[in-house]
Amino acid sequence: MKKSLLLMCVLLSPTCVWAGPIDGQQIPKNTKWVMHIDMQAFRDSALGAAVRDKWLNRDEMRKHLDRIREATGMDPSEDILGVTFFDSQFKKHHGVAMIHVQNADGKKLLARLNEKEPENRMIEFGSHKIYLWSKEYRHGRKGEHAICGTLYQKRVMIFSRDLVKVIDVLDVLDGKKAGLDADSSLGAEPNEGTTLLMRGEGLGEMKHKLRCPVLKDSKWFAVEVGARDGKSFMNMVIDTNDEEVATSAKGVIEGFRALVNLRHKNEDLKNLLSALQVSTSGPTITVDWSAEEAAAMKAMKSLRAFHHKRHGKWKKIKKR
Repeated sequence: MKKSLLLMCVLLSPTCVWAGPIDGQQIPKNTKWVMHIDMQAFRDSALGAAVRDKWLNRDEMRKHLDRIREATGMDPSEDILGVTFFDSQFKKHHGVAMIHVQNADGKKLLARLNEKEPENRMIEFGSHKIYLWSKEYRHGRKGEHAICGTLYQKRVMIFSRDLVKVIDVLDVLDGKKAGLDADSSLGAEPNEGTTLLMRGEGLGEMKHKLRCPVLKDSKWFAVEVGARDGKSFMNMVIDTNDEEVATSAKGVIEGFRALVNLRHKNEDLKNLLSALQVSTSGPTITVDWSAEEAAAMKAMKSLRAFHHKRHGKWKKIKKR
């Protein structure tokens, strides 16, 4: 997570309870796409346990976390409950990041912000304080871009490059504006154990930016990845808006699975792909996959080793 997301601000308000799973009622009604990471569910999964065991036991990582705890009053490995990204448009480098936390120390966060961004300024919106500062573009881009953020009730960090979007989210959280409907395609409750959720609708608005022919004219899509009852799972549903496109996409996925089975000798990977089920209903394509967490972890390790082997050979070839 970028350091700028932790350099925050603001009010000491009454504490309320926030959970890890996505809550559509906290997201503005005009939202077009949403992505949510449930850190609580991830920590409870076998993959989450493996990641924690691998990284959190390293001296360098422990020292880094100690510095963050001292500077912000939070432990990212425990206190980040969930992260939600969303927007009302399809535009690069825009949107809102909403980070659900616990044990946030507003005074420490504000002190850290003042230390790192001494030229920040604060504006008041009702009972809320919103902080604004500028950052230089990265990756060779010239100039600066604005960042604004606030801490809502010591539990939700809200960031965006657009002040109006931060204000809209505050109005939703305060109950002044409506959030997503619980039965909407974006705001519906995900399956239990979902760690990564991605949803979008009205994708035709961004067809000039999409290279995927399946998504270019699709009405909506939803992807859920997670673990439950000792099994990893992935579910994807796309309303392609065209029955022929859905049928073609099904054939492509099944063809890819057959190609992998022919070209790769990795039995772990083959076993995982054999559990992939693809079906269509009119213009809608559905992809379901499930496997024992232990088997999924074993396959991931095999793929990682295979990637490192290929990457190493590529580096040697390039040096010649």
